[in-house]
Amino acid sequence: MTYWYDIFNEETWQELVNNGGKEDGFNEDAISRVNEMQSGDILICYCRKICTWFNAYEIADKLPTSEKGIFKDYDCPIRIGIREIKFPYLKPENGIPVKETIRKLKFFTGINGNHWGPFMHSFPRKMNVTDGDYLMDELRKLNKRSH
Repeated sequence: MTYWYDIFNEETWQELVNNGGKEDGFNEDAISRVNEMQSGDILICYCRKICTWFNAYEIADKLPTSEKGIFKDYDCPIRIGIREIKFPYLKPENGIPVKETIRKLKFFTGINGNHWGPFMHSFPRKMNVTDGDYLMDELRKLNKRSH
């Protein structure tokens, strides 16, 4: 199992959920990274507008490319199937602020101060197991407090 991160904003997350939460899409620039993904990998969700880690989902499988829209403002023909959204009660606005995790995640090693934003724009991106486990533990705690 490999951890990855995926980027949403409040609107795209709601669109994914409203479409049944069974598939996600990426633009064609991400095809090589998506091809590395396997069933059982976990994608940890980051909200770019409010800078929070807020959810995670497990990959079921890769799907054929599709022009059918998931997101109204983004073309994302490269598809993956979602087995399970891990924390259905968590929303971006209730997530873990990224600034609280910068010093705790190896993922951000070498990033200077508040200059981590541009680093997050290339997605999906692999995360090491220690970082993924840490974020999943924090999301579990947050989920327990949320319902």
